[in-house]
Amino acid sequence: GDREERGAENIIRQINETGNKGKLIILCGWDHLREGNAGTYWEYALAERLKQKTKSDPLTINQTEYNERLNREYENPLMQRIEANQSLILMDKHNEPIDMVKDTAWYDAFVVHPRAQFIDGIPNWILKEGPIRKFNLSELKMEPPFKIFVFESTDDPKLAAPIYVRELESKEEKAIVPTRGRKIKIVVTNKKESVLIE
Repeated sequence: GDREERGAENIIRQINETGNKGKLIILCGWDHLREGNAGTYWEYALAERLKQKTKSDPLTINQTEYNERLNREYENPLMQRIEANQSLILMDKHNEPIDMVKDTAWYDAFVVHPRAQFIDGIPNWILKEGPIRKFNLSELKMEPPFKIFVFESTDDPKLAAPIYVRELESKEEKAIVPTRGRKIKIVVTNKKESVLIE
C-alpha cells in the first residue's frame, strides 16, 4: 500500500512541477495498473490512487494478458487463436474495447501483440533496434557450450547488465548478436573460463 501511495504522490508532484502540460504516459507492471479495489492486502493500486487523488480517470491499457508464451498451452485461450501481424485492441460492435477478464473492471483496454518472428535466432522486435554483428569463435581455446553476453562498448562487464544474452552449442557456429543500435563487445563464457571480444 505504501509503495502505491508513494508512487502516486511522486507522479502528482512531477505533474505539478511541469505545470500539467501535455499528456503523461506511465509504464508499470500490470498489478499497479488496476483500477478499483485490487483485491490484495494493499487494496488500491497505483492507477486507482492516481484516479482518486487527481479526480480524473486514467486510460489503463493492459499489455500482458495476451502475450505469447514459450508454449502455447500456457497462453490465454484467446491468444492461442489470434494470429496478428501488428499490435491490436479488440473492439465490440459499439466500438468499445472488449474486456476479456471476467468479473473485473480493472483495465480500460487490452493489447494483443503479434508473435515474435526469429531471424538467426534473434526476435524481430530486437532487430528493429539496430543491425547484427557476427563473431567467429572457432579460434577460441575454451570448450563449448558457450553463453554470450553482449555489452555496450563502454560498459564494464563486471558491473553492467548485458543488453542481450545468447547460448551456443558449438565453436563452429558464428555468434550472431544484435547491436541494438550501439557499439558493442561480447563476453564468451563456458562457466570455467571467460573471454572478452571487442
